[in-house]
Amino acid sequence: MGKVKFMVALAVSAALAGCAPSPDAIAPAPIAAGLYGGLTCDQAGLGRVVLQRQLTALEVAQRQAVTGDAISVFLVAVPLSAVTGSNKAGAIAQIKGQLIALDARLAGC
Repeated sequence: MGKVKFMVALAVSAALAGCAPSPDAIAPAPIAAGLYGGLTCDQAGLGRVVLQRQLTALEVAQRQAVTGDAISVFLVAVPLSAVTGSNKAGAIAQIKGQLIALDARLAGC
């Protein structure tokens, strides 16, 4: 019986490893600080507003993917975001990095 429990635990661990991470747990991607150096303060500010809106929408979608993964792992032991592509972690990391670079540009305004 111990071997069966071990196999079940191993299968659940493997399934959970592929689950979509929470938006708060996603680290920003490294973006060169000078990327936005050629922008005016107004352009950088507008760009920041646009990126923040995109990030907010992606975080909502990511939270839905996290919830969907929790349900699908419970029901079928497979995280759906891995199959459906609903995991937005890469895009969230990219925008978080861009926001940091824009903030660095805006610090000089």
